[in-house]
Amino acid sequence: MTTANIAVPKLRVSPNSLVKRGVDIAGSSVMLIICAPLFAVVAALIKLDSEGPALFRQKRIGKDGEIPEHANRCSSLCEKSGW
Repeated sequence: MTTANIAVPKLRVSPNSLVKRGVDIAGSSVMLIICAPLFAVVAALIKLDSEGPALFRQKRIGKDGEIPEHANRCSSLCEKSGW
């Protein structure tokens, strides 16, 4: 099948790919749980070191003038860039 002269590959679903997907999801979930305290400490250190919130929120204008959800960025990145 092609769309605008671009070949669209067929999806292959096999038991091995389902097991791999399950291991990927389980592993990433475990790592998020393990790293959550570190993320909290980093957010607290950013909050103590700089003014304002730990996450920077900015409204953006998207395609056709639509306003998408807020884009979150670490506030320390904005301070380093001079915003």
